[in-house]
Amino acid sequence: MSHPANPYEPTTSTVGELFAAQGNYDGLAGTATGLKIIYFSILLMLLCIIGMIVAAFALPLAIVPLSFLILIAYLMLIVGPFFCLSAPESTGAKGLIIGSILCQAAGLLITAAPMVGIAIPAVVTSATSLVATIGSILFILFMMKISSYIQRDDLRGKGRTILIGSVIMVVLLLMGVVGATVLGPIAGILTMCAALGMLIIFVMYANLVNSLYKAIESLQS
Repeated sequence: MSHPANPYEPTTSTVGELFAAQGNYDGLAGTATGLKIIYFSILLMLLCIIGMIVAAFALPLAIVPLSFLILIAYLMLIVGPFFCLSAPESTGAKGLIIGSILCQAAGLLITAAPMVGIAIPAVVTSATSLVATIGSILFILFMMKISSYIQRDDLRGKGRTILIGSVIMVVLLLMGVVGATVLGPIAGILTMCAALGMLIIFVMYANLVNSLYKAIESLQS
């Protein structure tokens, strides 16, 4: 005769089994790789920019190799999101990363077209910044979706803070630029605050990319 289950018996499920039941975390390996590439491309680019500023005063010959490294960092920044396409459909983030990559590709084509002799209307060229901004927003939303999927609401909250902070900084920047003749010195202060705020938000963005890829890797079986 079978014995009834003991309600006081401790569960034998392992942490790995619980994770497996919650989501296809192993399917996020490519996404973690893409985020890692993006993070290190940001670090490389920042280090190269700082190096070029120093080289301009101390060692001009170093500008050439540093420029080459910046190109590598830029290529890494382009390639990284393609690894994120491997995110499982169950994350609900597939459309966001596809949209972000399409915006990135459109901005790249608009920028590169004149270099190969293709004339681009001024209206289209002026929209490059807007397209890049939309692509960045979609990528942040992608990271927020992935954060929710791996049950990291803290990281999702950081993404939300970045989006809200970016909107506030853009408003301050517009007030500083448009209201220069009306607000006088106050407009300059607003512009400086917006620039400083955008720098802080950029650091927060880099930290989010870093934290998210590490969070995904910690769940890999």
